[in-house]
Amino acid sequence: MTKRKRCPPFIFFLSLGAISLLGQVVLLRELNQIFYGNELFYGLGLGFWLLSTGLGSLLAIKFRIFQKPLFLWLTQLGLVVLLPCLIVVLRLVMAGIVPLGQLPQFWISFLVVGLTLTVYCFPLGMQFPLAV
Repeated sequence: MTKRKRCPPFIFFLSLGAISLLGQVVLLRELNQIFYGNELFYGLGLGFWLLSTGLGSLLAIKFRIFQKPLFLWLTQLGLVVLLPCLIVVLRLVMAGIVPLGQLPQFWISFLVVGLTLTVYCFPLGMQFPLAV
């Protein structure tokens, strides 16, 4: 029986960095467009990005059972598929909540930004500690 060759870890971390960087740029740009360039929401988005990624990495330490390489690669694939879906859902939700040309109320904006970024950033934060 021959041993299967494992993928080198640098390929995993390179793809993790690319997914993270592209996701951050695209999601924050989309939030910037939806909230008409308001810096408050941009800062709120960065805060939720850091908070969600940090919570994901903290909880990943507790769940070492998900450390299998297949799970890690499938999670990355899921994040790639999730990004365009989040953008579509974000546009539809904001179009249904807020009339065109108006900023939403702060609490609605807080929830929309928080939920959108938490759904994407939490599994992203879980990736690094599980791979190490």
